[in-house]
Amino acid sequence: MVWGSPNVARNTTSALRRIIDSRTSLEASQSSRINHTALKLRRPDILFSRYIRNRDRWTCRRCGTRYELPTNGLHCSHYWGRAREATRFEPDNADALCFGCHRIWGHGDGRDEYKAFKIKQLGEKRFKTLMLQANAFQKKDDKLMTLFVKGLLKTQVNDP
Repeated sequence: MVWGSPNVARNTTSALRRIIDSRTSLEASQSSRINHTALKLRRPDILFSRYIRNRDRWTCRRCGTRYELPTNGLHCSHYWGRAREATRFEPDNADALCFGCHRIWGHGDGRDEYKAFKIKQLGEKRFKTLMLQANAFQKKDDKLMTLFVKGLLKTQVNDP
């Protein structure tokens, strides 16, 4: 087999297509079986969740149900998931949602509705910049993020 021949190029292209197709089908099958609780809650996640639920006055942003402490019924929902480190602790990316509304908006069924809500909430320009931020790489730094979220919590204490 000669490397410059059309057969080698055709075979290489075919092999690459098979690899890409198999990877795409593997990713698709895995995404349909994702366990959304698989991401580990880190210290800044716990603090950030408290910040968001406090900010939203322990009320679901979708249905308006108010919750009293202590509760596991109100979640901190991330429009762009927690796997995206660049927006993981961005207040504009998170909303307090009850369990039922989180299931609807946060896991695919109501994504168009959630997107419309976020655009109305943030405005088109801020939504687009948040989308760019979500697709940027940011290295994980729990110490820095813990300090950042503690600062957010302090601003809530000082608010009237």
